[in-house]
Amino acid sequence: MPTFANHTGPSSLITHLPHVQLAQLLFKHYVQTADSLHREIHIPSTQALMETTYAQLSASLPVSTETLVLFYSIFASSSFYVCHEHSHQVHRELKDAHELQPVWKRIALESIMSHDAVASLTLTSLQSISIMMYLTWDSEGQSTTFHTLRSLAHTKAIRMKLHRLDADTATDFIQAELKRRLWWHLAATDWLIASVPGPQEGIYSFHTKHMCVRYPANLDDEDIRPDGLYTEGLPADQLTQMSYFLQRLKFAELCRDVMDSLPSDEASLPYDQVLRMSSCYTNFLDRLPWFFCPDEKRTTQAAVLASRRPYLLRQKPVLLYGIYSRIGRLHRLFLLRGFDEKGFFSVSHSLAIQCAERMIEIRRMVEPGDLCLHVHSHSMDQHSFSALLLLSIAVLGEKDTELAQKRKATLLPICSMLKEKQGSLSRAGHGISAAIDRLVEILERPNQAHDWPVAHPDRTPIQDVATLWEELIRELPSPSDIPWDDFLDW
Repeated sequence: MPTFANHTGPSSLITHLPHVQLAQLLFKHYVQTADSLHREIHIPSTQALMETTYAQLSASLPVSTETLVLFYSIFASSSFYVCHEHSHQVHRELKDAHELQPVWKRIALESIMSHDAVASLTLTSLQSISIMMYLTWDSEGQSTTFHTLRSLAHTKAIRMKLHRLDADTATDFIQAELKRRLWWHLAATDWLIASVPGPQEGIYSFHTKHMCVRYPANLDDEDIRPDGLYTEGLPADQLTQMSYFLQRLKFAELCRDVMDSLPSDEASLPYDQVLRMSSCYTNFLDRLPWFFCPDEKRTTQAAVLASRRPYLLRQKPVLLYGIYSRIGRLHRLFLLRGFDEKGFFSVSHSLAIQCAERMIEIRRMVEPGDLCLHVHSHSMDQHSFSALLLLSIAVLGEKDTELAQKRKATLLPICSMLKEKQGSLSRAGHGISAAIDRLVEILERPNQAHDWPVAHPDRTPIQDVATLWEELIRELPSPSDIPWDDFLDW
């Protein structure tokens, strides 16, 4: 790997830039994919900056290093999310650009980590870090690089005084909106990561009493004017490019509140408190704007809206996936007990399985054209595998043979699909592939559920299921830096 000095100078950065036509394709694809979920840029002004940058380069005029790094971050992110399962619908140059993604990613990361970039307090530098942070999350999960970038973004944002942004009157309204987005996206990510298994589980750094930052406006980028008109935004029931961002933020706040209300020792968690927290999540689900609701009665209306605003097809499943995974995880401790004590823990047994089924159903969805849902996402794959594991245990513990076979028939194709998606991920993906192979092997054992009582006449079915859970966690191969017990206990 080249040293920092080899890639951080302007002349070296220019060498690896894509030509202008490919840059335009990559930017458009970035807007359709990553930006629809993260919103680190103001699309019109960033597109204008790209056109100006390429015009300056063609005229041999100087371009700032930070501007080039921003576009390398965008190009690296965009090319990562190119879908090859529908390659006939992907522009040939865009598909070929996927081969350059590792180079662009390396250049962006090395530039961001350079001494001058770390010390910089510009909005552009923070945008580049944020873009690369979420790209790393999807490609590597909660890796060392991801947490390094997140810490750097947090520190830089505080040094830029973003946490006190609205203590004074803004003069550049577009920049103020971008700063609000970057701040609140960091805060929401902090709370969401604290609510899932991993090294940051149970602890967060952003506290609302320390902030003076308004929510970003519910407006399309084209409606954010330099003069500050219409900054109040539209009502929540009107879909804009910011609707998903704002609902994700509200959901992250709920995750934080739930985490604050739960005891640190899960073994002492009262069941009635679990039911109350579960109701908070389901109430949030019920109160979502109609275009995000999982209500099948709204399918036709949502399809009409998505034809005009296709980013809805990506945003809605991602939001619902996060909600279902939190509900399922809240009930995970009581799922196994529900096999034997369905009368008392029937709610947990039912909800945990329903949430896992809904997650698998969402995972099977594919967007039209070249926008495959969750083309690459390590964190989504972790949650998907956890859902598969939970449903597998439901199959193996199910006394109804017909229901067990029906669930098994649904699970095996999903196992194959999820394994196929690991090929283009980092080495962490190989651990998931090996784990899926082991899970399929267990699922395909003949008459598994009905052999147990004979093999262990002195044990209850629930003891056998619990043993299987422990066996899977113990025997499934894991990547060197991502132990399975960090996320299998979802």
